[in-house]
Amino acid sequence: MVDQGDVLLGFDARVARPDESWDERRKRAMLFRLDVVEPLSIDSVVWPSIFEHHSELRPPYVGPYGFWDDLANLRRHADARGDRRIAAFAVAAGACTPEEWTALDAFLRGVSPDGQPGLTIPGTNPPTVKADWSFLGYDVADLGGGTSGLMNCGFVPELDDVGALRLRWGPKLNAVHLFDRLDDAREFKEFSNRRVAEHAPFFVHGIWLVDGNRGAS
Repeated sequence: MVDQGDVLLGFDARVARPDESWDERRKRAMLFRLDVVEPLSIDSVVWPSIFEHHSELRPPYVGPYGFWDDLANLRRHADARGDRRIAAFAVAAGACTPEEWTALDAFLRGVSPDGQPGLTIPGTNPPTVKADWSFLGYDVADLGGGTSGLMNCGFVPELDDVGALRLRWGPKLNAVHLFDRLDDAREFKEFSNRRVAEHAPFFVHGIWLVDGNRGAS
């Protein structure tokens, strides 16, 4: 594996209370651990951004990957909403294979799929994860954190032995349906690349709570 550390993608202000759409039916269709009250994810379909319902607070451009690249700028806009949790999202580059690192490196440099170079992309501010941020866990999602293979790729009853999958992965997940251990997240990433090939390659993403409550426990 390539040991490159955590590559900070940016920040977002996420809802501070459990999303009511996570009823028992949705949990059974999506989750590996059914007793989770509030799944948290890099995927905003799973853990909604406050700006999805308050688009007037969000400027046209916030950062290159869909996340805010400046934490202070995010705070200025999010504080107008009040009730929110600010989170930081990073790719665990150390969990990448050499091939995945090549794809990630191109993505971070703004290189298009046809190999043409894009714009020079500035870094985040702050540029790295801070020691006083609270680590929530590891998610597994496709490039850029668009779709979580852990919480947004539903089971196919005709293909998946759902009970066996829950027995295998559920005990490895914490109270907000994230992995605490990088090795477990890496293993699930490789599993997701096979299980949901249309979204591959998946990447391990670390999530930190910058401020706000930690959610369900």
